[in-house]
Amino acid sequence: MQTILIVEPGSIFKNWILERLSKKYRVFVATSIREDWLRLAIPDKQIIFTDPYNSATLVNDVVGYMEKNTIIFDGVGTFWEAVVTQTSDLSAVLGLHGCPVMAAYSSSQNKLLMRKKINELGKNKVKFQAINIYDADVFLQVADFSLPCVIKPVNGSASHGVKLISSVQDIPEVISDIQHTLTKETEEVFKNYKGQAVIEEYLEGIVVSVDGFVQARQIQIIGNTEFIMGQEPYFTQIGSCIPARIDKKMCATLNEYCVECVQQLGFDDCGFHGEFRISKDGNIKLLEIAARLAGGPIVLGYEKAYGIDLIEAMVGIWLGKKVNLVAKYKRASIHKNYFPALKKTSIFSELKGLENIVNSQDLWDYIEIIKPGDILEIYPKIPTSPLYYALSGDNINILFSKILELEERIICVTKE
Repeated sequence: MQTILIVEPGSIFKNWILERLSKKYRVFVATSIREDWLRLAIPDKQIIFTDPYNSATLVNDVVGYMEKNTIIFDGVGTFWEAVVTQTSDLSAVLGLHGCPVMAAYSSSQNKLLMRKKINELGKNKVKFQAINIYDADVFLQVADFSLPCVIKPVNGSASHGVKLISSVQDIPEVISDIQHTLTKETEEVFKNYKGQAVIEEYLEGIVVSVDGFVQARQIQIIGNTEFIMGQEPYFTQIGSCIPARIDKKMCATLNEYCVECVQQLGFDDCGFHGEFRISKDGNIKLLEIAARLAGGPIVLGYEKAYGIDLIEAMVGIWLGKKVNLVAKYKRASIHKNYFPALKKTSIFSELKGLENIVNSQDLWDYIEIIKPGDILEIYPKIPTSPLYYALSGDNINILFSKILELEERIICVTKE
């Protein structure tokens, strides 16, 4: 049985990955998580407690553990966006397959370097500027940039701190909100955040991803996902569907441009997840591209839609096995978080009308996320979703119609 190390497994919602891989591999994790769900999934002796957000600490702790326990890892990798660069550093030190260090640091984990390198392609350029949200003159720096614009933390995670600035009047509130959001209390990765950010021109259009792998510099595209976006000025992704609802010509053009971006950044021996805006007139511009697989629900969505196991393929690349994925069939999948229409922060009581979702023949995943008494936050804080569900079927347009019908029947009961 081969031995693999996963850096920072993330949240309990990625627990299924550990459970699946443990059936075939001896799985170790390097993490700062000390929660019960992880200890139930992985034996204590196979957990390396460390700071996965610090490359030097991660390398020292892993190498020390290997020597102390005479362990050799056959493969190292991560499915967690916030530790892509640290995992790249570790795989390089151990001489294992993984994304090249410079490429990892030019991915969405450093949006400044990523944007700079992609603009060097000389086409589909996006105007940008580096700022620091703690600079004394940050308001003036943003005001002098063309508005509307979008502000993004350089080393972000899960769209935290990504906001639209429509007018000069918005600037103080937006900057203050980001300063209060990007803290350790929001996500551990932000404990090292020092205020570095990028402001970019605002791009209109639908958001579509290109997903795939690079192995030995050979690029394999798996498919395209269309995102269901939350309300602006926030850019939260509240769901997605496979395949994206774009025509074959646009799909080919988008995929070709993504290949150019992957090559430009030097990705190799990794998954990639590129997100693009497609305007009404067909203009394509890169939002960001990660040197990792798409998030968990999308990975499972591809499995439901095309019958392919992206997790196993990713581990195969870490282990140096030749990977060639072919769709077993072509269906459709959609996953969605339900957000009640609330006018103020409330206390959750219950959801009514869920029987239509629970009894749907198309349902393949379902999680009631919160419990009675929990707080339902609304914007400008990160809004609370009480329910996640996923459907699959033969036609994506039919699935879209179904989720609209299903959510119309849900009633969210709250307490004052």
